[in-house]
Amino acid sequence: MKTHWCALSVCVIVVIAFLLRTVFAYGISADSDFALSGGAGAQYHLHVVESILNGTYAIGTDAAVNYPLGGLNVYPPLYDFIAAGIATFTSASAAMGGLNPVIGALTCIPVYLVTKEMFGNKISGVISALIFAFLPLPIVTSAFSNGNEFALAAFIVAFMSLFMFRAAKAIGTEGGRRSALINGAVAGILMGLAALTWSGFGVLFAVVAGAMLLQMAVYRVQKKSMTDAYLTYGLMMAIGL
Repeated sequence: MKTHWCALSVCVIVVIAFLLRTVFAYGISADSDFALSGGAGAQYHLHVVESILNGTYAIGTDAAVNYPLGGLNVYPPLYDFIAAGIATFTSASAAMGGLNPVIGALTCIPVYLVTKEMFGNKISGVISALIFAFLPLPIVTSAFSNGNEFALAAFIVAFMSLFMFRAAKAIGTEGGRRSALINGAVAGILMGLAALTWSGFGVLFAVVAGAMLLQMAVYRVQKKSMTDAYLTYGLMMAIGL
């Protein structure tokens, strides 16, 4: 039991996070035919999911935007397609309402992993996962009935942060180029998935570029080779783009 206390603790935290995001909102939503919160964005996502299910979805253009002239769908499609896949077994609004609390609770796992990687111990990871489970903003954006994409984006970005940190840590170490490039490539794939989920993904490229410049500046002062840093971050941004 002692060897698995950490995994059990994270599992308990995930369950608590799920309950916090579900118990207080489920009855209000379910009793109103799974009504969605999240404002106009949630209602538009519902429209897109229903369009996917009935075969009228078209990437980019949408006749319902600026009706009757039509316009551009500015929301990336990954969240809507995942919700549509779940909605094949239930209603579109029920799928969207139930998806976010699950994703929001599971985000405690990458938060734990990132913190454990940064500080080198499991206790700090458990504490950070527990704090994240109770943070108001993540709860609001991933509560049952919230029909927006922010919970999925946070989940992907959390895992992206994990592999980005692993890549940064491997840069400049003896024999670390392969590890840096592999972790950088995975971070780039996750960055691309975030871009397919969240319209504000541009900030991720700014963060990666800033990290690259900072690490290269430090290596410049220390008179170390900057090649691995350039290759790793460049690969990360290229794949994400």
